[in-house]
Amino acid sequence: SAEYFALHELVERMESANLVGMNFEVSMWRTIRPVLLLILAASLVDALLAGMLGVVLVRRWIVRPVGVLRIAADRLAKGDFAHRVPVTGRDELGLLSAEINHMAGMISTMQEERVDRERLAAVGEMVRRLAHNLRNPLAGIRSLAELARAEMPADSTVRDTQDRIVDTVDRFERWLKDMLSATTPLTVVPQPTPIAP
Repeated sequence: SAEYFALHELVERMESANLVGMNFEVSMWRTIRPVLLLILAASLVDALLAGMLGVVLVRRWIVRPVGVLRIAADRLAKGDFAHRVPVTGRDELGLLSAEINHMAGMISTMQEERVDRERLAAVGEMVRRLAHNLRNPLAGIRSLAELARAEMPADSTVRDTQDRIVDTVDRFERWLKDMLSATTPLTVVPQPTPIAP
């Protein structure tokens, strides 16, 4: 029975030690719990602020510049090639903005060149029609002057006048030919050329 008593005393001490330990843990939990809740609340606030800052920065650095590029693409698609995108940096979006501006400038230049080519083609067509319409009456005038010259004696003043008419018609014909060649597009004829060593 002394052994039972010693065992009973050991169990009593262990229960008492467990109770002291549990009381200590409960008191520590009561002390630590507000600190943990404060840390959790601060972490949530930090996460919320970081998320809001992320949204603001994504809008500022990505969404807004992409929106500006979209508006520029829309204006370019509608034919407003004078529109330029502000280049705000050296990042990918800034480089893309510069490329869009370069592309718009090239398209504008190409359109101006096309309008000039069409204008020159229209002028060339007008000159061809004008030359055709002038050559027929000039040929008739020259033929009549040659016939009249052939019927006149060699020392006649009328013959001299007919010679001047033929010379004037010939000069006018050369002028028309020069004008036609100036308004006719050049024909490029590539040829092989030996390259010197």
